[in-house]
Amino acid sequence: MSDKYRHGFDEPWDAEKALEKRREMFQMAEDHVKKQPQEQRQYTERRSVQEHTRAPQRTTPVRRNRKKRKVNIKGWAILIAIGLAVLALLIGLIVLIAGLFSSNEDATAPTTTIAEEPIESTESIEMKISAVIERADRYAQSYDYDSAIAVLHEYGLDWELQSALKAAETEYLSAQSALVRWENTEQIPHLSFRALIVDAERAFDGDEDELTYNQSMLTVNEFRKVLELLYEQGFVLVNMHDMVKESENGECSQSDIYLPADKKPIVLSQEDVNYYQYRVDGPDEDTLPDEQGDGFACQLLLDDNGNITCKYIDKDGNVLYGAYDFVPIVEEFVAEHPDFSYRGAKGVIAVTGVEGVFGFQTHPDWETTLGEDAYMQQIRQAQGVSSTLKENGWEIACYGYSKISFADSDADTIAANVKRWDNQVAPIVGKTEILFYPYGLDIGSVDYYSGDKYQVLSDAGYRFFCNMDASEYWVQLRDGYMRQARRVLDGYRLEYGEEFFDDLFDVNEIIDEARPRPVPSL
Repeated sequence: MSDKYRHGFDEPWDAEKALEKRREMFQMAEDHVKKQPQEQRQYTERRSVQEHTRAPQRTTPVRRNRKKRKVNIKGWAILIAIGLAVLALLIGLIVLIAGLFSSNEDATAPTTTIAEEPIESTESIEMKISAVIERADRYAQSYDYDSAIAVLHEYGLDWELQSALKAAETEYLSAQSALVRWENTEQIPHLSFRALIVDAERAFDGDEDELTYNQSMLTVNEFRKVLELLYEQGFVLVNMHDMVKESENGECSQSDIYLPADKKPIVLSQEDVNYYQYRVDGPDEDTLPDEQGDGFACQLLLDDNGNITCKYIDKDGNVLYGAYDFVPIVEEFVAEHPDFSYRGAKGVIAVTGVEGVFGFQTHPDWETTLGEDAYMQQIRQAQGVSSTLKENGWEIACYGYSKISFADSDADTIAANVKRWDNQVAPIVGKTEILFYPYGLDIGSVDYYSGDKYQVLSDAGYRFFCNMDASEYWVQLRDGYMRQARRVLDGYRLEYGEEFFDDLFDVNEIIDEARPRPVPSL
């Protein structure tokens, strides 16, 4: 290409001429600058410097743009890296949680697997059902089928869906329908006992008390035999309150006792459940039981498990606890033969206020000897025994504060006696409606009760009265009260009263070989 077309003019390009012209232009610019004020020159110089500095940037625009592009790439790279880190963290957390969940499933696998869970659940249900039926059976065995069925219902709303529970209900209803109402309450016998001899060798040792023991009391072995024979004959224990139902206006009538056709009711009782000192204390007469006693239990109390037991000191001075008297022996027998008890009934025990209750030092005279704290401890222990007795189906009767003949006493004397019992004994054993006449001597004849004596006893709250009689049974139901005769079984009647008990058993099967015979006549 020619210089003409390259530079856009006609004549050729002269390099020296162009250079000279360029010098002239620079000189003119310099002269012009010198003529400007100082501040303007400084401004111009700064501009010149700035322009000089920027000049390379303008001449290399591609490099400047490439530098910005590198910065942007780095920023995006950082953001992307942060995002990836967060994403990795989230993934890690998810994996960790999933791992923990999986570990937990593995740890609990033995109890939650499909194969084993139904087996464990079934076993648990079966155990629960078995426990419910066992409790219900205890009621059913004592002819309380309504309570037995109520226990079945305690299983839950779905009890009817359990075939075993439904079968138990069907069995109870069938047995209940077969029960027969006892026709005549006035034909229920009442068999009564005194303290039982544990060690016949000590009781029948030839001293002044041997005669009393031989005539008036049974041995533990004899009483156990009585229970066995009564059970074999189909007798069932009932309480006195089971025999009567009382209307709102106080009228008494026969209650409804339902038993199997081959069963018949009987009341058992024990009098003087006080464990008097003369039976349990030796010649030292320190009023405390010891090995020189006459071989009787010395206290009715609760064991460490809250069960009723007796304390007994043997001839070697060993202190023993067990079934050494009437109450715990009956408890054991009913536990082994629950069908011997009608709805949990056990019997009646009668106490006086003499010396103390159940062998505890509860008489007020003991407070001075023992001190207030120890005396109150005796009271509380005796109260615990009373509560447990009632919970276990026992009734407690008044035997008078001291044993005086109510038949031979006037109304004021009787009132003072029962009031003293109410003040000193009732706070321990609770209020009672049952009165055992001391010595069995009634205040009236076979006619209706009337007069001041009856009024005193009625005002004191007594509704059940027990005298003593040799009859097979004797019961009176009257408006406001019931009377029943106690038939006492003792050594004398074992010897001479065979005909008095032939409706119950053969007394010859009962007599203990350790008893001295013949028993002296009264």
